[in-house]
Amino acid sequence: MKKSILLLLTFTFLITSCGTYTITQKGLITQLQENQNVDEILHWTPIGYTKYPSNRLDKIVCQNSKGEYVYLYPDQNTTVNIKSKSSKKEFKAYFDTVIFKDGKLYGLRSRIVGGLQEINVDDIASIEFHAEMPKTKKLNEDEIQDIQNKLNQ
Repeated sequence: MKKSILLLLTFTFLITSCGTYTITQKGLITQLQENQNVDEILHWTPIGYTKYPSNRLDKIVCQNSKGEYVYLYPDQNTTVNIKSKSSKKEFKAYFDTVIFKDGKLYGLRSRIVGGLQEINVDDIASIEFHAEMPKTKKLNEDEIQDIQNKLNQ
């Protein structure tokens, strides 16, 4: 009985502790253009240290599953999944490795072995962030208005 309760609690925690967030193509590109500060990060792996390029973003505005605008504070486990319009393939990468340059998004599928992914911005159908233990903050009305004004310029 105790084992069943523990399993149920663990399963409930795992389900409720993950989050999926969405953002428009224009929203992601605008925030990357304005805020990315590309720099190499030194990362410890089981096979030693590796370096990878990072966008250095500490937060990003997106929408939660209720459609509310929030700041998502990504950690090293936050991933981005971008679906292609033309091929229906998915671009998957760690969020901190996603860089905007020359009309394309680049990102690493793995920090250990690389796996550079690339997608043309015009080929983006949808964008989702996946966070295991998301830290978020709801935007107030003024912040939402500022974001919408930037996207409509």
